[in-house]
Amino acid sequence: RFNGERIIYELSLQDASAIYGSNSPKSMLIKYMDVSFGLGSNIFTLTQGVDCPYLSNYLDWHFFRDTSLPVSRKKAICIFEQNAELPLRRHCESIQFPFYGGLADSHLVFRTMSTVGNYDYIWDFIFHQNGAVGVRVHASGYIQSSFYFGDARDFGNKVQEWVLGIIHTHNIHFKVDLDIGVWFRAILQKLQYLSFSSDRTNKWGHERGYRIQIVSFSGEHVPESDPTEPGLSWGRYKLAVTKRKENEPVSTTAYNQVDPWKPPVVFADFINNETIVNEDLVAWINAGFLHIPHAEDIPNTATLGNVVGFFLRPYNYFDDDSSMYSPDSVYFTSLQNPTSCDVNQLACLPKLSSCNPSLKN
Repeated sequence: RFNGERIIYELSLQDASAIYGSNSPKSMLIKYMDVSFGLGSNIFTLTQGVDCPYLSNYLDWHFFRDTSLPVSRKKAICIFEQNAELPLRRHCESIQFPFYGGLADSHLVFRTMSTVGNYDYIWDFIFHQNGAVGVRVHASGYIQSSFYFGDARDFGNKVQEWVLGIIHTHNIHFKVDLDIGVWFRAILQKLQYLSFSSDRTNKWGHERGYRIQIVSFSGEHVPESDPTEPGLSWGRYKLAVTKRKENEPVSTTAYNQVDPWKPPVVFADFINNETIVNEDLVAWINAGFLHIPHAEDIPNTATLGNVVGFFLRPYNYFDDDSSMYSPDSVYFTSLQNPTSCDVNQLACLPKLSSCNPSLKN
């Protein structure tokens, strides 16, 4: 919800795949569908100060797996406010009446992490002051490898003696059910966004809507001629829009890994040329990247640069930028002192720090 109005009905992770290539007969066949290994059950306690900022709030994680009683993981989800060290918006006027107006991009982050075998995924759901929502996935952990021989360098880089770091693609699938009385409006390929609009208009007569902007660098999907492709057919589509149906709640299952030839759920079957005008819609988003392992992936892949995701951004949904009403906004003229605490709280950190909780026992 934003300002008491529900924007998103469901925003959920569906699957994370890793598809490998190699000159090794075994490694060239690897296709991991991590939901089958347990993206939720492989969430563990987060390390304070490393996995999450020191002053984060923590939630426990509860789930069922192979037992009639719930399993609990302490402090497996962290919630914190983060300053992105970047203005969300700003303008400095010097031509006529000099003034400055701006707002630091302080946003709320919900974070958890899954460790599935060798890979670690960092899941961030980010809520901004202008009504936008960001979803971000970082990858870390240690790389899959194979024996270095023959034309191995065509499939990656040598990372240790007789060890090849093998090329692979990561793809992460999400379900987004926006709750703004939506229907499909337009897709612009070059800008990589799709907009949903409602039958209501804003103050200026435009249909209120949200747009999806994807940040993805994934390589090619498994060829459809591959007999195992039905098990992860959601990877065909960078973005797909379907009518919301109770019998299509997920794009895959935990059993697709064990029978990808005839899986219980084939996402491609959801795409059936139904009309999506004036319907309750679901967007299925695929974000990923190509990973060619290199020496610096030893011992672990760095999160820096290995990040993909998407944004849900208001598009004429409001009458103006909702962040204008944030109490953290800063505005001053040339007649005021910009370092004054009364003008700019962020320029007066000693005063702010007095509000922080005491951590002493």
